Amino acid sequence: MSSLAPITFECRRETTVSLTEIVDNILVPETWVTFTGWGPLPGIRTAKIEHRTPDLEGTRFRVISTNGDTHAETIIRWESDRVLEVRMDEFPSPLNRMATHFIERWSTVGNLMTAGHHTVVRSFELHPKRRAARPFLRLIGFMMRRAVNRHSAAVLAPA
Repeated sequence: MSSLAPITFECRRETTVSLTEIVDNILVPETWVTFTGWGPLPGIRTAKIEHRTPDLEGTRFRVISTNGDTHAETIIRWESDRVLEVRMDEFPSPLNRMATHFIERWSTVGNLMTAGHHTVVRSFELHPKRRAARPFLRLIGFMMRRAVNRHSAAVLAPA
């Protein structure tokens, strides 16, 4: 595993959708096609659950992108209505030569119950294998940020 600092970014969206509702949707692979990508960054064609655990941690998905590439996504942390962390790995070439893995973290700011809305924060860590990969991962992060903002607008009801 690389000791290089990850490339990071985050996207925020005010919403009335709880984190539990978001996770419920994530557990329905047919909903994953709402991630449409951005520019040359592909969207998601299909996803399937490869392994499901009772507490969700360790639940693993196989994802096929619109360009035919595949990768894995595994829930590594779930604290009900507080935080969800997903690890993305098993990337296709050339990404598998540039990054060990990505982490996507969903968290919330504010209190949905008292305010009637809150902010969902999707933060990302792109972990490079080597220093020379950082510019490539910055470019991927730029495209991912736009794709994630578009995806969040589509799946999170406005507050």
